Amino acid sequence: MHTSPKRYSFNSLATGLAIFFISAFQSQAFQSDIDFKVYYKETKTELIFYVDNSELVPVSIKVNVAYEGLRVIKALTDFEVVPGKTEKFVLTSFKIPEKVGWSFSYNTVYVKGDIYAEHNDDYVYSLPFAKGQTYKLTQGYNGRFSHANMNALDFTMPMGAPIHASREGLVIEVLEKSKKGCNSPKCMDDANFIRILHDDGTIASYSHLQFKGALVEVGDTVERGQLIGECGQTGYASGPHLHFSVYKNTEMGTLTLPTKFSISPDQSGQLSEGSSYTAFEY
Repeated sequence: MHTSPKRYSFNSLATGLAIFFISAFQSQAFQSDIDFKVYYKETKTELIFYVDNSELVPVSIKVNVAYEGLRVIKALTDFEVVPGKTEKFVLTSFKIPEKVGWSFSYNTVYVKGDIYAEHNDDYVYSLPFAKGQTYKLTQGYNGRFSHANMNALDFTMPMGAPIHASREGLVIEVLEKSKKGCNSPKCMDDANFIRILHDDGTIASYSHLQFKGALVEVGDTVERGQLIGECGQTGYASGPHLHFSVYKNTEMGTLTLPTKFSISPDQSGQLSEGSSYTAFEY
């Protein structure tokens, strides 16, 4: 969760006994470290807060406004989820008085993603590698090595092994420029990855890809089982492997989610650390 700096604006002009609003179309904006913008516009009668979200992923936004002399038209009491690629989404608005002074200040709190997303627990994921291949799950949920309090999976795979999408969705982030990897947390931020947005608002992350190991681009729609990348050893890694997780972002941080996989034609469920699994379908 991120909070913007406070912004202040005061508008009043005293003329005899009356106070009039004199700026017809002023605007001021807050620009975050992700590609969206919160701003307001003042007309003769209203103060309106908008957001433009240029990201592919939704953004959850809350604007806290302290004001005097204004009257609420549209209240914003909690986070609003603004869809990706949306312009002039109205967050909140106020009625401007005709003959009295008024003022306001505001700050913006935002989370990248849909904080209200609810994972479809009935969805059965396919194994994230090529049909007919067998790989060992060397670290499972809450693993002792690096998965403490984390629902994430590590599949030991050879360098360059094909990685396939476990679930259909929209590619929202790709990083493949890193050549660095080491068996230390200091390399944590050096992993190449692909992130895919699902239709329930959750996101799958496929990490530790090799240099230039992404075979999809941001904005691509991928199908379940589609070839998307190549395994590598970038980031915090003692050897080549695929780190797979499904998550959502919340006010408190990233929440990783347990998922079920198709294990055999007549069996599905969560995977067990130390076991080997063979992909039989996409």
